[in-house]
Amino acid sequence: MEDHNNKVLDIIIKNHKATNENFITLYDTQRHKTNLIFESIELNRSLIYDLQKENKSLKKDLKEIKSVFNLNKKVKKQKISTEDKVFVELLNKPINFLEIHKQPRYGAMHNCGSYNTLADLIKSSKQEILSIRNVGKKTYLSIVEKLSNHQLHIGMDISKYEPYLKLKQ
Repeated sequence: MEDHNNKVLDIIIKNHKATNENFITLYDTQRHKTNLIFESIELNRSLIYDLQKENKSLKKDLKEIKSVFNLNKKVKKQKISTEDKVFVELLNKPINFLEIHKQPRYGAMHNCGSYNTLADLIKSSKQEILSIRNVGKKTYLSIVEKLSNHQLHIGMDISKYEPYLKLKQ
C-alpha cells in the first residue's frame, strides 16, 4: 500500500510542477500583454493631449482670423425702408429678368451658372462678365443698357443690402 501511495504522491507532485510551470508561463504572457496594453494607453493619452493642444492653438488662430476680418460680429438684419425692400427684390430677381437670352446673339447669359441673380451680375466686373463664354462686347453693352433701365450698373456697391439677398444656389 505504501508503494501505491508513493506512486500517487509522485503523480500529484508531477502534476503540481506541470501546473506551476503552466501557471508561470500563463502569468508571464498575461504580464507581457498587460504591459502592452498600458503602453498603448499611455501612447493614446499622449496623442489625445497633443490633439487637445493643437485644437486650442487652432481655436486661437481662428479667433485671430475672425477678429482681423470682423467675422465675430453677426450681421443683424435691421428694418429697412419700403424703397430699400423694392430695391432688394429687384436685386434678387433672376438674370433672365433682363430678357437678354431672348435675343439669339445674347444667349450666352442664359445658362451662366455663377450668375443667378441681378445682384450676382452687378457685383461682378466688366472683365468677369466678358470672360463668360460667348459673351462679347455687344452682349456686355446690352447687359449694361438693360441694367441702366433699372438704375443698376456693373460694379455697383450693394454691400449694405447683402444680408437681405438670396444666397447663391
